[in-house]
Formats: sequence, C-alpha cells, structure tokens
Amino acid sequence: MRPLPLLHGLLLAAVACALLPLFPAAAASDIEKLDPNFAAKDATGEWLWYDARGLTVEGKGWQDTARFYDRLPTRAEGAVPKSVWSLSRHSAGLCVRFTTDAPKISARWTVLNPELAMPHMPATGVSGLDLYVRDGAVWRWIGNGRPQEQTTEALLADGIPEGLHEFMVCLPLYNGTDSLEIGVPPAASLAKGPARPADREKPVLVYGTSITHGGCASRPGTAYPSILGRRLDRPVINLGFSGSGRMEPALGELLAEVDAAVYVLDCLPNLTPQEVTERVEPFVKALRAARPDTPIVLVENISYQAGAFLPRSREAYTAKNDALRAAHERLTAAGVTGLTYVPGAALLGDDGEATVDGTHPTDLGFQRMADALEPVLRGVLSGERGAGDAAAREAFLREFPRTGLSTTPEDALLLRILVEARNAQRGVEVGSFTGYGALHMGIAFERTGGHLYTLEIDPEAVKTCRENLAKTGLEKSVTCVEGDALKTLPELEGVFDFAYIDAVKTDYFKYFQLIEPKLKPGAVIVADNVIVSADAMRDYLDHVQKSPDYETVIVRASDEKKDGMAVTYKLR
Repeated sequence: MRPLPLLHGLLLAAVACALLPLFPAAAASDIEKLDPNFAAKDATGEWLWYDARGLTVEGKGWQDTARFYDRLPTRAEGAVPKSVWSLSRHSAGLCVRFTTDAPKISARWTVLNPELAMPHMPATGVSGLDLYVRDGAVWRWIGNGRPQEQTTEALLADGIPEGLHEFMVCLPLYNGTDSLEIGVPPAASLAKGPARPADREKPVLVYGTSITHGGCASRPGTAYPSILGRRLDRPVINLGFSGSGRMEPALGELLAEVDAAVYVLDCLPNLTPQEVTERVEPFVKALRAARPDTPIVLVENISYQAGAFLPRSREAYTAKNDALRAAHERLTAAGVTGLTYVPGAALLGDDGEATVDGTHPTDLGFQRMADALEPVLRGVLSGERGAGDAAAREAFLREFPRTGLSTTPEDALLLRILVEARNAQRGVEVGSFTGYGALHMGIAFERTGGHLYTLEIDPEAVKTCRENLAKTGLEKSVTCVEGDALKTLPELEGVFDFAYIDAVKTDYFKYFQLIEPKLKPGAVIVADNVIVSADAMRDYLDHVQKSPDYETVIVRASDEKKDGMAVTYKLR
C-alpha cells in the first residue's frame, strides 16, 4: 500500500486531537377562533377578509415596534446605524400561522416600497408571500402571492382538501409589510395557529447580513432561516440586515433582550478581517454576560464561488475565517462556554452553482446552507450533556457486553476520532449489531451536531441497539434502521460525509455502490475486516484503491482481532 499524505494527515490530525411533531389534536376551545363579525366583507360576497395581526404572528423579537411588521423596537431608532434601522422595516422572517377549514385561501397585502423587485432578486422574494401547510410531519409549500402593485390581492391556494388544516404565510423579505389580510369564504372558520410545544416555544435568533436577510431567494420561504424554522418546528427571528450585519454593540444589547433558544451569528461577509478581530470577542462576551446559558453559534464566511479559481476572491473569505477561528480560540481559552463553531466550506457546496452573483445564494444555495446548519442546531438545541452523563456513558461503554461481532474498543475509538476530525454531519453505518460502534460514533456526532443512521438486519440486535442508545441518551444523534441494508440504503435521503461498513463481507461493494452516489467530496469511508477478509471483498478494495476519486490506507488500530480497516477519503 503506497503512503498517502492527504489521508495520513487526516489520521494524524484525528489522533492528535428528530422529526417534526404531527399537527396537535386540539379541541375547538383550545384554538382561538376569529369572530367573522370583525372581518371585512368582500363586495362580491366571495371572501371575508381577516386582519392577520389577529392570528399567530411569529418572527418578532419585540412588540413595541413603530409598524406592526417591523423587526426592531421603536426605541432602536437612533441607537443603531441608520442603515440597520431602515432595513429593520423589512418583514424578513416574519410569518403568520393559522388554522382553517377553508377550501381556498387568498391574501391582500400592502408593501412600503413601490419598487417590488431588484435586478438580481425577483418580486416574489422581495415583496411576495408564501403559503405552506402542515402535512403530517412536514411543512409543504402550496402557493404564493405574486405582487403586482404596492397593494395586491391574490389567490394563494384553491381545491384544499376538506378538514381543518394548519397554514403558514411567510412575509416579504426585502420590502416592508404595511398590512396583511387573509381571505377565506364566509362559511369557513379561521383561528390562530396552535401553541408551540413548551420545548419549542423559544425562537432561534439569526443575526447576519444580506444572506441572512434573504438575498436572493426566489420566495420568502426559501431563505435559509425560514427553511430552518420549518425543519426545526420553531419560531425564527431573522435579524439579517443587508450590508449592515456588523456586530455593533447596540445590536448586541438588542439581541440580549430576546430570550432565544440559540443565537446564530452570521456576520462575516460584512466585516473585514481586522473588524472580525476587533468586534467578535467583545460582542460575544457581552452577549454571554447577558445570557449566560444561551448557546451561541459562530458561522464562518461562505466560500465565495469565484474563489475556487480566483485567488483574490478566495483570500477575501479565508482571511476572515482565519480571524474568526482565532477569535473563537481566544474566547474558549478565556472560559467563554456554550460556543459552537461552523466552518464555511460546506455552506454552499463546491460546484460554484449555488449563488446569483458569487455571493448571494439562490434557492439551491439556501437549501445547502440549511442542510449544513440544521444538524448543528439540532445538536445545540438538544442540550449539552453534563460531566456526570459523560462519565456514565464511558462507564457503560467500558462494561459493554461485547462479543466477537462487536467492534473492538480501539477501532470504535478511531471511528469516534475520525467523525470528529471530519466534523461529519451525516453518517451511515452498515451493520449495527448491538450498537457498540454506533455508541462511540454517536458521541462524536452529538459533538459535531450531526446524525448517524445505523442499519441492522437482525430484529433482536436492533432492539438491543435501540435500548443501548436510549440508556446513553444518544437516540437523538443516532437512528437505528431495521432491515436488509441493500434495501434500506436506497431509502436514505440526502448526502453523507461519513460511512462505516461492517456487515456481510462479500456484499461490501454492493453496499458501497448504494452509498457512493450520496457521498459528498471530502467524505470518509471506513471498511472493517479488510485484511482477514480481503479476498471476500476484493471488488470493493480494488475500487477504492485504484479509482482516482479516492485515497485509501489500511490501518490497524487494535491488536485484539489481528485485522485492519480501510480508511478511504473521497477526493471528488
């Protein structure tokens, strides 16, 4: 086996270092219905128009605003920069939730600015509306309001199935909303959206730049903060200010007033490297002093798309990220806790196809940003485990009843190290058995904010694996999937950046062929028993050792089994 510097470096560095709930069943008395006597009657008799302010409005951090759909309180005028104040009149991130049995829904809204679109962002995103419906465990888009004038009346959806449904209307991103009315037929009921579960009442607060603001989403619902809100089933406060997310102290004081579940700071595109060095630490320290227990997520600058080829573009973001990384290290060394760091390389992908202009994401880019941030936020929101819990886990693993089919302690530890060194976000294991390896990797995925899917064909082993995950509190970071991996692998959606194969040796290449299309560049793939069972998996080994797309090295972390693992790095 030839020495491979890239993969060896990865290994040396490594060694050195929940589904949305279903729509809640609620009695009629639990949902506050709006009185049709206070609705405006349509001249044609087709609609009753209800003021949306009487419904469940989310995304507002303050109620004392000059206009109802503003994002900052009236007292912020003069305290924050003029550009921030002006942009705070935009309704980015605000949404209205309601329930109705209407067969069709309309909206009538007035925006502040008569300029409905921008050269690089359509009117539907700047000044339009989006309508989503809760369909079981997910929110589904079913219609939008396309602005025609400052005041527009539009049918959002028709032919809605019978029954009571929960809906969400997302408001304009880059325009202010002066008024909004929801129209339903006179015979239909309209009520506030159901209360959020107690563990999802607090909002995610995202503070940032034009990207956070929503530029250049085609629709309000496709900006990444809105995507995250639907996936996490939480309110989201969008404090993105185009060109003006600059971490001034006045903004930090305002953020601290909001009792958020987590603060996400995504300001680097508006800062110079020197400003990153000067502003991040005092901003974070002040926020931590005001909110000692609220997690803070620091997000690196996106990789500007032209930077893959143009050095100046590349240097523009790498210098900022270097400065943020250094600030994070100093904050940690100073004892500031509750910080999570998100690298920027994975936010937009590496194909250069995720932006309008090299900087502002398209809907594809926002989807990728949400894909990268969702597991991080899920991990943060699930809560850090205390030292006692960690000690109990390690004791459980030391006493784990391993058999000859279990991963050895040294191999399991190497898997844990590789997951953390890769900062893996989505992993898949083929062959759980009773979960010894999955527990080790689960600890790592909990730390990275990611998630592991572990596949097992034996029902009894699946039962034991799930029990072990529950005993260690790792069921939020690891999902044990029952069934033949050759059938369950194709059912796994999304992309993966880590994979571990330890099942039927003659089927390794079959497993890999099902996993390979889902692997991101930079993914790490580990295959067990590659020395003793080399002949049985020769097709797999030939592929990963000879393909120009991969670098592979055979390592032996354990003397217990006299065997080894193939660790493979996906180059492209």
